[in-house]
Amino acid sequence: MINSYQKSYVNFLSKYLKSQSCDKLRERRLKVVFDCSNGSSGEVIRQLTTKNKQLETFIINSIPDGNFPNHSPNPLVKSATSQLREEVFKRKSDVGIIFDGDGDRMCLVDNKGRFVETDVTAALLVWHLKPKKIVIDSTIGWSLNKSLSKNCRVYESPVGDFHLLNSMEKYSADFGCEHSGHYYFKIKKSKNNFYLNSGILGALHAINAVSRLPYKLSDFVDLLPKYFRKEVNIKINGKNNFGDLSKKIESFFLNPKSYILNSAHIDGLKMEFQFPNPWWFSIRPSNTEPLIRVSIESENKKTLETNLNKIMALIR
Repeated sequence: MINSYQKSYVNFLSKYLKSQSCDKLRERRLKVVFDCSNGSSGEVIRQLTTKNKQLETFIINSIPDGNFPNHSPNPLVKSATSQLREEVFKRKSDVGIIFDGDGDRMCLVDNKGRFVETDVTAALLVWHLKPKKIVIDSTIGWSLNKSLSKNCRVYESPVGDFHLLNSMEKYSADFGCEHSGHYYFKIKKSKNNFYLNSGILGALHAINAVSRLPYKLSDFVDLLPKYFRKEVNIKINGKNNFGDLSKKIESFFLNPKSYILNSAHIDGLKMEFQFPNPWWFSIRPSNTEPLIRVSIESENKKTLETNLNKIMALIR
């Protein structure tokens, strides 16, 4: 049973669900499968979609259970989307949406049952929302960055709600995103704007975007340039000094300096290179675990593997 707080939240969110129920491509209601990961989003999604005439929806793992019996509550764990991918493919749905345990992150599965990388999801949302200013974390990749309009101003922020929301307010940004699947929105009010991180609101905007595509979501994914990317977490002990390690790695890659496009310390260390093949990497200490998080991306797989090995050797 929905309580008064949930009802207020559902009423707020329902204003943002504006999918096109029938277009030349589909001539039918948009089919959506939701996986609520046995977290907190199930009842809200049910209330939002049950009587919606624009959507044909199917919800799995909607009952909250802190033991998370069906899969990990982290949608970025590869096995977590297996059930959703199967349901989307079996039901011939247009899109699948999975939330994390507390509903502040969401990820997509396309109509072919393939996981959609979070940078690609961000690119879809930007295509739909057309923001003039956005805030991103330092690990957002080229699928978003290289698809942005020249009229869109981009600001980088350290990872985390606190930093992203502060940066959005500081720059009066319209949209924000993190590679982890967090999406941030400016909510316009008559007197003051406020800024919100919401997986469910992100999902509604994604549904709206998919309904307006002139082709299927899988086509949107396939039409974007393909890049090679890896994320690696390296365990460290408490005695490790990240500052010294960062200086060591930066010094190593500063030679020759002419290859470097940019070196930044907004959140750990991020360096971008232009020769012999474009690539970038980011290293930062985790805010919650004894880990160093390494992100690396390149247009060339060999370039990625070679430089990842160098970074790993320097860290170890």
